Amino acid sequence: MKKKKLIALLLFSTMLLTSCGQKDTSKETGATESTVSIEYREATVAESTTEDTAAQEEAVMEPEDTDRTEYWLEEQSNVSVCLDREQDNYVIVDGEQEIPFQLDGHLLTPLEIVGAYKMDVDGDQKEEYAVTFCDGRGTGIYLMGLAVIEEGNEQPVFYLSSDDIAENIDGRITYKYDAKYRMLSIYTGNEKNEEPAWQVCLQTEEEECGGRFENTDFGSHVYIEYKEGEFWIHGTLPLFFQGCAVEYGPTPGVSAPLIFSKGYEYSIGKIGVQAPYENAECGKPIAYSEVLAQFSADITHDGQKNTILLTVPEGATLQDVMDGRTAFGQFYVSAEQHYLAEEGEGDFSEIYAFINREFSPTHVGNGQMFVTTVEGKDYLIQTNFWSGMDTLTYQYEVFFEDRNAKYEVESAKIEMGESSSKEDISEFFSNLNTWVNDSTYVVYVADIDYEPNLFYSTEDHKISPAEYLTEKEKQWLEALESL
Repeated sequence: MKKKKLIALLLFSTMLLTSCGQKDTSKETGATESTVSIEYREATVAESTTEDTAAQEEAVMEPEDTDRTEYWLEEQSNVSVCLDREQDNYVIVDGEQEIPFQLDGHLLTPLEIVGAYKMDVDGDQKEEYAVTFCDGRGTGIYLMGLAVIEEGNEQPVFYLSSDDIAENIDGRITYKYDAKYRMLSIYTGNEKNEEPAWQVCLQTEEEECGGRFENTDFGSHVYIEYKEGEFWIHGTLPLFFQGCAVEYGPTPGVSAPLIFSKGYEYSIGKIGVQAPYENAECGKPIAYSEVLAQFSADITHDGQKNTILLTVPEGATLQDVMDGRTAFGQFYVSAEQHYLAEEGEGDFSEIYAFINREFSPTHVGNGQMFVTTVEGKDYLIQTNFWSGMDTLTYQYEVFFEDRNAKYEVESAKIEMGESSSKEDISEFFSNLNTWVNDSTYVVYVADIDYEPNLFYSTEDHKISPAEYLTEKEKQWLEALESL
């Protein structure tokens, strides 16, 4: 699925975006995001989460030029980039030197700069500036491009769009499907007797989606990573099934080196395919590389506290999750129960997941989970905000679970269009807010229409969802006025 096919999905998703990946240096700068914990900040309170961010806060000073917005860039970046609103251009800041440049405009917002590097891109013994940027994002979509800037030239001397990357890689990927055994084989080369780069049996997926495998289509996720002086292309390879409008089933990752020669001639090298990260299954221990947060609540209503874990999947990092590089950037929010061994079988306990949710800003787009206590009972509140194809949909459900069943206490769904009214939106949020009180806290919020795109509570810093829901209602009312 190429970017040009996805523009309808992007329209509403980008409509509410403001300064994605940017920091407005016209305002007093607070603590920066930590790569370990990305937490919500109150509008008037900036909290430092690590010693590193505290040091960065001291080093950042309010600039004299208040018409500039400085971007938060990848950690590997060795120069900074600002958006100059007065001159309507971007500026690379390299020490005392400033290099202005232009990039193709975006429909509704400036392009989001991701990384900036001073390096010899094409091996001519002369350094240039390479800038990576997001040129398209939305629910389930994240697309990056690359531009090379030379001092004295405002226009890039080299420009690589996500369309160029997707066309190159997708045109080199082929597959064979054995309908009898429901076996899919993915190939990334043209050699005779080539071994498949990835194989998987799709029996379960076909039964669940009610249709046979149809095709693959690279292009909904395109990333460019700078690593040890080189650029790499990453993405996902969605699998499409008959009767399904979106990708379904296990989604492998795709990676390839981006190779330059003199004159900025480039090629995308050998494509590698990585198996997807599997979801935690009910009744089996979850696998993770990092626990981001841990809470306790009796969401089974059996009088025993359950453990709620927010985790990064095994083999991945939080940055992979934020960038959508890992199985669409999903990671687990799992409530777990301790099961003690039977008498005489030893003194031990095991933790098994019986509730599992996956989310990320880039894949789900907008998904939230809250814990609340009402009349002495603990509940989970799950909300989801989806935008695309000229439709805005918001829904919530309040529920608790035992080991075998989910008990939905209340749910509501609203689709906003030209026939919607302010009263409809106000009533929806009013009903939702009856479940929100002083005990309610955020487990996580993944929201591409909010800054930051991802925030979550920790045990010693439980975030109230009240301000977030108030801001979301305000965004909806503003979106309704623009229809």
